[in-house]
Amino acid sequence: MRRHRGFTALLGALCLWGAAGCFKSSTFQASSESSSDSSSSFSKSSSGDDKSDTQAYERDVRDATARQAAAGVPDVRGVERDVGAVAASHGITDWEQDPHTYVGIGQGLAKAGVEEPELGRFTTALSHTDPRYRDWIRAGYDAAPR
Repeated sequence: MRRHRGFTALLGALCLWGAAGCFKSSTFQASSESSSDSSSSFSKSSSGDDKSDTQAYERDVRDATARQAAAGVPDVRGVERDVGAVAASHGITDWEQDPHTYVGIGQGLAKAGVEEPELGRFTTALSHTDPRYRDWIRAGYDAAPR
């Protein structure tokens, strides 16, 4: 009976030690993920002139969209893939929520000469029927020089 208690105590100690190790490791992981998130947003926000960064991002999105659209009927997946690559090169991780992405897309569609009815179909597909995104695409399209 006494051997059983010793084994139970040892097993209990190992479980507590393992649980403490798991807690420490998951806390460290969450802390390091939080640090990397804040450092990436810090590097983006301290990168210099925000206006010129935004203009460069919109220009690069415009050019990527125009290249896709100039190839014929615009390919939504191709545009999203290329815009995602542009965003990554600019350090933007949540490009799907960034209004500048959609303004740049609208400018790219205008640059490529996309007109109705393709413009409407493409805008709907890229906006995922969200009226904000659709409005941002149209604003970029309307503001683009022709």
